[in-house]
Amino acid sequence: FLPLLFHGLLGVHIWLTGTPNIGTYKYGGNYRYVLQRVTGGIAFLFIIYHVWHMHWLGAPLGGGKFEAHGHAGEMALSAAQAIQHAPYIGILYGIGVLAAVYHLANGIWTSLITWGVTIGASSQRNAGYVCAAFGLALAVVGLSGLRGFKVYDIEADGHIVHQDSSSPAPATVVSTAHAPE
Repeated sequence: FLPLLFHGLLGVHIWLTGTPNIGTYKYGGNYRYVLQRVTGGIAFLFIIYHVWHMHWLGAPLGGGKFEAHGHAGEMALSAAQAIQHAPYIGILYGIGVLAAVYHLANGIWTSLITWGVTIGASSQRNAGYVCAAFGLALAVVGLSGLRGFKVYDIEADGHIVHQDSSSPAPATVVSTAHAPE
């Protein structure tokens, strides 16, 4: 978590001290500069939400909905239950995934320029195409995974979902796949 936290806090500092000039100069680079900061802020907040929502660290504060124990099917079920817990969760995850993907792909392209890997206009343009294709592919993978968890049929998974209607706690799962006869 420390490198990610450092990157996020440094990004917040850059966001607060940077001076975008898209009002004066309407160049693509200026728009990318602003989008990099905005998507970085969204991704930072999304990662905090994601850790609270899915990771065991969030459990004391009402999060920690994902159970990372058991076989792959049980973990997929747990992730699907966490994503399907409320309608807004899929929207938040979609926005977070897209923000993180743009921030990553544009950040890689910018770092190639900053570190002197792509010096000329042609190499920067070609790297931009590669980073854009990488970003689009990653967005498709991320949103496809999210959709998979959104449409995962919990009932058909061979599990019985028990939900205490008097409690807002997440559903408990009892596996029937390996029940004795």
